[in-house]
Amino acid sequence: MEKLGASIDIGTHTARLLVARAGGSPLCVSDIERSRCYIRLGEGWDTASKGILCSDAIDRTLKAIESFQAIISKYSLDYVKAVATGVVREALNRDQFLETVFEKTGIIIQILNGEEEALLSAKGVTNALGLTEGPILIFDLGGGSTEFFVRSGEQIALKSIPVGAMRLTRQFLHLDPPDPSEIDSLVEYVDGCFFNLIKDLNINEPNISIAGTGGTVVSLACMNEGLTGEYLTPKKINGVKIKKNKINEILNYLGSIKFEKRCNVACLDPAKAGVILAGLLVVSRLLHLLDKQSMTACMSDILEGLIIELYGGK
Repeated sequence: MEKLGASIDIGTHTARLLVARAGGSPLCVSDIERSRCYIRLGEGWDTASKGILCSDAIDRTLKAIESFQAIISKYSLDYVKAVATGVVREALNRDQFLETVFEKTGIIIQILNGEEEALLSAKGVTNALGLTEGPILIFDLGGGSTEFFVRSGEQIALKSIPVGAMRLTRQFLHLDPPDPSEIDSLVEYVDGCFFNLIKDLNINEPNISIAGTGGTVVSLACMNEGLTGEYLTPKKINGVKIKKNKINEILNYLGSIKFEKRCNVACLDPAKAGVILAGLLVVSRLLHLLDKQSMTACMSDILEGLIIELYGGK
């Protein structure tokens, strides 16, 4: 029997809503309505705010959730699930944040740990791409962290590392356009994180496939395929193959121009222009260190994963 549900993800850079219908065998998740707001919840939290979510960012998040409530109210839903990821789970005032959201909106938000986030994102990706067998690495690159799901035979490994597009931008990229020394420092840091990751997860399958999701990956797929906002749907993004040399070509071009010009690049959402360089560099270095020439993009992610879990699917 089909069920109609809604999922909300409060991330470091973006808040998103999915209203979807789930049912059938194999289980199919069908979009009814989507919405997203750029809340920049992680703005300054690890520098000036010293781990505290600032009041302006919280206000932006509250407005986003209120807009989601207006959408949800149009439907007779079987379930609603809201989660927080990224910087929220690290913030010193996260409990106060959750209380404020509940008092103002009535929405109960569950904070996911990194492994929970990785598993839910992987559920969304594997369902959308039909990845039922074979070795696979799935990464979900967000604003504050990246989650990894690795399957080899019957073994599954999950990991979250503090490598996110917004976090790295604020930590390393200060000049416009970035200075080569800033890029070098960022590469050194990311490579160090990935060396440890590859060792910890024992990623040694020569035939392992790579699939990615998250804002950077979706933006990359749009630029690769020449897609603009009106065509930004899972049907257009899911399964897009992106070659490493194309990623590096886009990265080199965007890294050579100023922020103002990046905001006007075709098929790149201006709201992503400030963090896209760090995100692309993460993807590029991951493929380089794994010696892979391409990856598969997926727009379906934790939002679909939550719908699948609420429906009772695997």
